[in-house]
Amino acid sequence: APWSAEFLGTAARDAGAAELEALLQPVPQTLLDEDYRPGLAAILRRIALEHGSTAAVRFAAQLVPGFVPATLSDLALSPATSDARLGALAWNFQSGEGIAAELGHDRVLTVTAQPLARGYAAVRDLLVEGGARYDFTQHVAFGTEAAKPGLRWTATCQMPGQGAAAPFWDQRVPASNAPTRYRTPVTVPDGCSLVRFTLELVGPDGQLPATVAVSKLGFTRQP
Repeated sequence: APWSAEFLGTAARDAGAAELEALLQPVPQTLLDEDYRPGLAAILRRIALEHGSTAAVRFAAQLVPGFVPATLSDLALSPATSDARLGALAWNFQSGEGIAAELGHDRVLTVTAQPLARGYAAVRDLLVEGGARYDFTQHVAFGTEAAKPGLRWTATCQMPGQGAAAPFWDQRVPASNAPTRYRTPVTVPDGCSLVRFTLELVGPDGQLPATVAVSKLGFTRQP
């Protein structure tokens, strides 16, 4: 059958996850071209939401040659976890609206915020186990500017057919002149298998932009 990126996008939005899985087992080689990536990524998210981690990993393995199953539940900043073929299940970084985020080869996310800018720097959906307790870890180094940007993490449970939901967890990172490592316990709500992590920024109250570097992200399940 003839495929088009528009058709795939419509199917990703309107068809049932089970029908999409059946239709795309296996994913035709012709659909692995860049034009189809947004549609396939949207289907991957639908499968993760409605059918859980096993089905999501199986589908993702068709999109990314050499795919490592743990990638979808690994919060770390890396080329694998920011692969655009994974769509919302990979890190997506902001560039614009006064906030620019860039992941370097050293796996450090450097964010520059213009004065009083407000928005997100990074966002990602992560496969988790509902009801489980995790440790959220990060290393944060603010720039040398006198005025520091405001930094806040939020975690929101993603559910099928649900609109915007309130975060079940958030953490404001205090400005500091010294690089700091943080470890915070987080309990995922029961029945929640997909969590959206968002790094929000507020630009400095001054005349000059400010920077912050975030690295060594982790979300480790506790026994």
